[in-house]
Amino acid sequence: MSNNIFNPKGRIDRSTFIINYIILTTLYILIGIGLFTIAKNNYKLALLPIIPLFMMKILFTFNYKKRIFDCIKNLQASIILAIILGFDAEIISPLLPKIGNSVWLFFLTVVLLFVVPPAILVCMPSRED
Repeated sequence: MSNNIFNPKGRIDRSTFIINYIILTTLYILIGIGLFTIAKNNYKLALLPIIPLFMMKILFTFNYKKRIFDCIKNLQASIILAIILGFDAEIISPLLPKIGNSVWLFFLTVVLLFVVPPAILVCMPSRED
């Protein structure tokens, strides 16, 4: 078991996955707020704001891959599912603007991005269970 959040290899159990997910989500939100503040003050940074958020998405993907690999023991399937879950915002973003109400859009985005994927992975039993 590899508890190192920056290491893409290995596998993690449920509790370590949740701890890593909480840490990554907190960092992702704080970086997003910081970058929004910088952008709101009219600083021109070109692609610089995208880099930290993309790096956080890669860390989310590593975390998902380790947890899925702990459950199904298939490296190719765990990598494909981790990419789908790690980059779910980019995958579902073309579908969300079709929702007319902005409150529903915000609610669905928060639920689809921060609640559903980790809940599914926490409920999955490990191979040793």
